[in-house]
Amino acid sequence: MSENVNIDLSGEINATTEKKGLQKYVHDMELLMQHVRSGAAPALVMGVLAQRRPWTQFAPASLPRLSRRFYRNVEHFQANYLMVFLGLFAYCL
Repeated sequence: MSENVNIDLSGEINATTEKKGLQKYVHDMELLMQHVRSGAAPALVMGVLAQRRPWTQFAPASLPRLSRRFYRNVEHFQANYLMVFLGLFAYCL
């Protein structure tokens, strides 16, 4: 009992591979440069500006809240700030 099975293999296969890390950065920069070269840069900038958030979300309006946020941030990222400081210090020497 052998049956012949016909499968249609015509058409295109679009295999997309997800880029990560440096490859994604390079790919994104290439796309950005294509937009700039094509004259679409003003529209791109306007699109980014249209998505901006209010400044009060970025930095609290009151000084006590700002200082509390600053100290909490320093406590949380203490090791990171230390590494940045040491790196800049070594660079300046």
